[in-house]
Amino acid sequence: MAAEPDRLGPDAYWEERRKLAILGRIAGSLGYIGAFGHISVRVPDTDIVLITPGAGVEKSTLRAEQMYVYDINGTKLYHPPDLKAFEPLEYPIHTRIHRDKPEMLCVAHLHARNSTLLGIANKPIVPVINQAFYLHEGVPTWDNPSLVVKDEQAAELSAVLGDKVACQMRGHG
Repeated sequence: MAAEPDRLGPDAYWEERRKLAILGRIAGSLGYIGAFGHISVRVPDTDIVLITPGAGVEKSTLRAEQMYVYDINGTKLYHPPDLKAFEPLEYPIHTRIHRDKPEMLCVAHLHARNSTLLGIANKPIVPVINQAFYLHEGVPTWDNPSLVVKDEQAAELSAVLGDKVACQMRGHG
């Protein structure tokens, strides 16, 4: 779906951008995203995906106007013009999962220290506290520590995620 440029500027989808900035600030403050790791939201009833920026922006200070805009096929539709940051390198994770699983309106690629360490040690993520109840069906592991920069890699990751709500990327996040 190609969108008109004036529909994609910094004021488009403002409420979704604002919520994404808040999510990004929380994850950034906790150290879950930094130079790498991103969060995205799909704008309901569209093929538009908003993604937090890559390296060059302190994530704990994200603002709504700093969000990148892609379509679900991975085409970048909007780059914040004054943003001195890299675009989100692993955008294929987000666009592919949003394409494969339209019911998921948010995708978070985090680098939470403990889950990353479990992945490096090749240990599964097992829910052991009440707050992790949503992981009761298990957390599959994608056995590939590479950066996900191609749609083919993202398709493999999405297939491993399957119908689960989380997937561990071995040695990665």
